Parts: sequence; structure tokens; C-alpha cells
Amino acid sequence: MLRRNRSGRGGMTETANELADIAKTLEDRWRHHAGSSVQSYLEGSMVLADAKGKLRHGRWLPWLERIGMNERAASRRMKVVQDPNIRRVLQGANRTRLSDLPTSQAALLALCGHDRETFDGLVDGGVVRPDATAREIKAALAPDGQDARPVTLEDIAGAGPYGAILADPPWLFERCGRACDCRPFERPWPDMTLDELKALPVGDMAARDCALFLWTESERVLDAFALIDAWGFDYRTTAFEYWKEGEPEPACWTRRETATCLLGIRGRPRRMDKGVPSAIIAPREPHGGKPVECNARIERLVPGPYLELFAPDERRGWAAWAP
Repeated sequence: MLRRNRSGRGGMTETANELADIAKTLEDRWRHHAGSSVQSYLEGSMVLADAKGKLRHGRWLPWLERIGMNERAASRRMKVVQDPNIRRVLQGANRTRLSDLPTSQAALLALCGHDRETFDGLVDGGVVRPDATAREIKAALAPDGQDARPVTLEDIAGAGPYGAILADPPWLFERCGRACDCRPFERPWPDMTLDELKALPVGDMAARDCALFLWTESERVLDAFALIDAWGFDYRTTAFEYWKEGEPEPACWTRRETATCLLGIRGRPRRMDKGVPSAIIAPREPHGGKPVECNARIERLVPGPYLELFAPDERRGWAAWAP
């Protein structure tokens, strides 16, 4: 039964006030555990599970909206901390330690849903470690002679939302003439049109306060601005210029020696380090790849969780996806 407040006035009740206080306390706890470490991820996920149990009367979904998370992402995170094997690690009842768990959220999800014997086998086999990737875990779980199921965008989205997203799209290459021989490199995956890139659910994977780092080629700068807008971000500045050591690449008109990474923001992402430089001078990466120094600087600049799209491989502490 709803109770009147002590002033005797209508409207707000003590029950409603109590629920509001609970919601505020839970929100404070959530923001306290908003770091990018595996411990912060798991403790934040436990706050979500606690909030789901305490916030009734239609307050759960509005509360999620306040912290910048959708219901689907919250469900996937709660799945991790409700997994019996992960709970044993959190309770210190397993021979693996919290610090041994993968730092990648996608890898944590790949560890869920298995019986104790399977989980312990992954631990004994050295698969459960901080730099383990979802792809490695799935490969270890795949029957002999079978390929592991690839990491999908749905897997990646479930490990979010992400505070920083790095994307290096395979922009559609168009020849500037019949005799054009200026394509600088071959990608490991097919080119994508601007409409295909716009259709990727990047905005759904972004946290309320998120920074987008988008690599573009000089011929695709206008498309890059359009893509930033389509994914729900506002362009701010050039984040990085990658100066490639070695011979310049073939290109239309002048030969290419640099690559540009644009910065878009959503909400108010926090700048953690004001001393991060924009110029990256590094050896040329194969297939148009970008140096790992870019990831390191993003980690200095803004808080995670971190996601890399069109990633050649998974880096420690990052979720990664490629077609």
C-alpha cells in the first residue's frame, strides 16, 4: 500500500521517495564501477543485477536509460555475473583468480554457459588468461576438426555498451580512370559501400557518453563525415594522423604517406589525458592496417569499454569484430 508523506500533502509518497533513493544509490554505485578493467566490468554488472531486483514499478528501464545502457546489453552483462563458473571465481572458490579472467568483454561472454568440467579444462589448458580473445576461447571449445563459430556483431553488442569505438572501414574503392593503378593495398575483407557502412548498428553499441575514432582515406573524407552522423555522433576534430614510414603508396594525384583518424563524440565522454599527441609516426602496416599505438593512445585519452571494428586481430582489453 502506498503511504502518504509526513506533511500530509498528496502526490509523492514515502514508497516513491524510497524507490528514488534506491535508484540514485544504484546509479552512484554504477558510475563508481565504470572503469575498463575486468573487475570494474564484473562489479558494474553485479550492480545491474542488483538494480534489476530492486527497481520495480516500471523503474528498471528508465534507470537503464539514465545510465546510458539498453536492456539487451544489460541482460548480457548480467548473464556473465550470474554464470556459475564466473561466480565461483568472484567468490574465490575456483583455482583461477579474478585477475586471470579475460579483459575482453566478448571473451568473458564466450566463457559463459559451460559446465564446471569444461570451464576448468579451459583454465588448465591456459585458455583463461587476461589477453584471451573470444575467438581463441571458441576455437578451444570447438570439436576437433571444426572451425569455431565466428564472433558476430550480436556477440560484440552484447558485451557493450562501449565508451570508445575505433573503426577502420573498408571504404569502397573507385578507380579515377581506365588506366588507374592507384589502389594502395588489398583489404582482408571486401569493400563496403557507404550505405552498407551506415547500416551497421554502431550507434546501438555506443554508450551514452562515447568517443568514435574513424579512420578514413583522403578520397573518402566527405563519406566519413556522413558516416559519423549516421552512427549518431558529432564530428569534433582530427584525432590522429598516421605518418607511414617507407615508400609512399600509390594514390590518385599525389602519393599517399598519411592516414587520418577523425574524432566524433556522443554525449560528454571524459578526456582523461590532455597530453595525448595526434601524430603517429610508425612503420607501414600490411593491408592498410593501423599501428597498435593508436589503441594505446585511445586508452590514455578516454575511458572504455573499448571496441575495434574491422580489426585485424583482438588486442588485450578490446572487443573486436571483422566481417
